[in-house]
Amino acid sequence: MSLARLRLGEIIAAVSAVGLLVVLGADWFELRSKVAIVGATSTGYASLGWFADALLIFAALTCLALAAATVFERAPKTPVGIQTIAVVATFVGLICVALRLVFQPSLGVGADDTSVDLMPGAYLGFAFSLLMFIGAWISIGDERTGSRFSKEQTERVLNLPGVDRPVPLNGEGS
Repeated sequence: MSLARLRLGEIIAAVSAVGLLVVLGADWFELRSKVAIVGATSTGYASLGWFADALLIFAALTCLALAAATVFERAPKTPVGIQTIAVVATFVGLICVALRLVFQPSLGVGADDTSVDLMPGAYLGFAFSLLMFIGAWISIGDERTGSRFSKEQTERVLNLPGVDRPVPLNGEGS
C-alpha cells in the first residue's frame, strides 16, 4: 500500500466523488413565484429520481474504488478495469445531472421551469460530476511508465528465474 501511487486523475475523481455524495444531500432546487419566494426546496437525492441517484452513487463509488485499487493493487489489471467502468459511469451520470438542470423538477406542485430556481447545490453537483468524469478520463490516459512502481514491476518480470533477460533496446547494459 502506498498513497504515492495515486495519480492526478485518481485524486480528482476520488475527491469529487466524496464531494458529490455530500452535495446530493443539499438543496438543489427552490420553488419561487413571480411575486414571492414560496420556499419549497428539493435535495439532489429527492429531485434526480431513483435511477439517476443509483447511477451517481455507483459512479462515485467506482471513482473511490479506482483510487483504492491504485493504492492497494500491485498488478495494473484491476485499476485499468475500474478506470474503464468509471469513465462510462461518470459520463452517463454527468449527462443525467445536466438533463435534470435543464429540465427542472416540478417539486410536487406542478411548477414549470420558470418557477423553479437552481440553488448552489445544483451547480456544485454538476461541477463534482464533471470533475469525476475528468478525473476518470485523466487516470485512464496516465500510464506513468517512468514511475518507481512501474520500474520495480518491470524488474520483477525481467528477473524471473530460468528466463534469459532481453537486451535493452537503448543500449544500456544490465
